[in-house]
Amino acid sequence: MTLDTLPRIRTVDTLTFDLQDTFAHDVANRLGYRPLQAQRVGVLAQHTLYDKLLAIGVEPFEPKAVDRYKRVRMGRFLGQTMAIQLGVLVAAVLLLALAAHQPEDSARQFLDIIGGAAMLIGGSAITWTAKNPLAWEWREMSLSMYDQPVPKDVLALALKVKAAIPSASFSVHELRKTRVVFDPDPFLVVNVDNAQAYIAVWDEATFDAR
Repeated sequence: MTLDTLPRIRTVDTLTFDLQDTFAHDVANRLGYRPLQAQRVGVLAQHTLYDKLLAIGVEPFEPKAVDRYKRVRMGRFLGQTMAIQLGVLVAAVLLLALAAHQPEDSARQFLDIIGGAAMLIGGSAITWTAKNPLAWEWREMSLSMYDQPVPKDVLALALKVKAAIPSASFSVHELRKTRVVFDPDPFLVVNVDNAQAYIAVWDEATFDAR
């Protein structure tokens, strides 16, 4: 799945929601089981937000598809990181093997030092990455605190939503490695009460807003 193929929500299934609403109400009143009724409040807020966005021509991304994209994206960067570290370790082994076949002591000693250092760095990096997979993570921050460039089209979209939903606030989700931002493909998220919707994403490398 790529940014270009992320599906969007174009209709809200109100019939399904109504059935869930009635069921949760009946379970709470007749059986005394209330978690479904509490969950219904969140569902109502989410559907209400989607309805308001669709009414002004804004089609949010399907949240499950965004979650899948985020997992794939983070896994890809983690895999690339470990591949580079493994390459360093392999290079170290080759250097040490080459050092063993050098006829001159000075050349052998030099390759031993370089190879040993590369092996130490590569091995330590792989071990650290394996123990700290959360070094790569998607982080959320308020748009008002976001200091990276945002495409004008995305900001115009946020203004459009704010005009229609005055209580809306906005945040940005982006992929980070510890505290360093790296090719993050940021998502713009609108938040209203307990509901949120992904309404835009831009490719950091090409600055192409979607």
